[in-house]
Amino acid sequence: MQNVRTESRASLQVNRTIVYIVCIALALLSILPFWIMFVNATRSTAEIQSGLSLLPSTHMKTNLDVLLSKSFDPLKGFFNSLIISGFSTLCAVYFSSLTAYALVAYNWKLRQAFFTFILLVMMIPAQASAIGFYKFMYQLHWTNSLLPLILPAIAAPAIVFFMRQYLLSMLSIEMVEAARIDGAGGAVHVQPDRAADHGTGHRHPGDLCFRRQLEQPLHAAHPAHAEGKVHAADYGQPA
Repeated sequence: MQNVRTESRASLQVNRTIVYIVCIALALLSILPFWIMFVNATRSTAEIQSGLSLLPSTHMKTNLDVLLSKSFDPLKGFFNSLIISGFSTLCAVYFSSLTAYALVAYNWKLRQAFFTFILLVMMIPAQASAIGFYKFMYQLHWTNSLLPLILPAIAAPAIVFFMRQYLLSMLSIEMVEAARIDGAGGAVHVQPDRAADHGTGHRHPGDLCFRRQLEQPLHAAHPAHAEGKVHAADYGQPA
């Protein structure tokens, strides 16, 4: 009996060691791209072109001076990207939650057809509508504003799909019906944080949306974005 316990403990220790090694290796792989990015920020152009290096160089101040000497303000550009990403995430998560709630908690005639339409919209790449979207924003005279980069996040079919799948497994229709019987109106029990515990359901799509918006190349595609100014003439449109 004692031998069995000893072997079991030894096996458990080996398994733990393997798990720790795998987790440490994965953590290092996750950190590696950020470290390489930092190292490249300290290297000159010639050093970067010469190959990969994991050791920092001595050109950090020179590279920073070159960046700050540009005709646009990079810090202002980063700030604009943060504003766009933050408000886009709020719009996407909140309105997508309401849409998903309507698809799950209410039984209406065209519910399945509406969800099918959302799935079809998910299949259309954003690049296919970029030109038409810009022309529409130009007609609205929104080409000198950050609103065209924020408000479209209200229609986020991917997040609607994610939230719907989450609500199907987590939302208690009985609780919603009980709230209705107790006199709670639609404006009360439809709120995502009141209908169910959606903490996890909101965090994951919110994180994905925030990172996607922060990485959008359009936010820094033109120097005018860094100053918060986007003019039609910059994109070949008449002013």
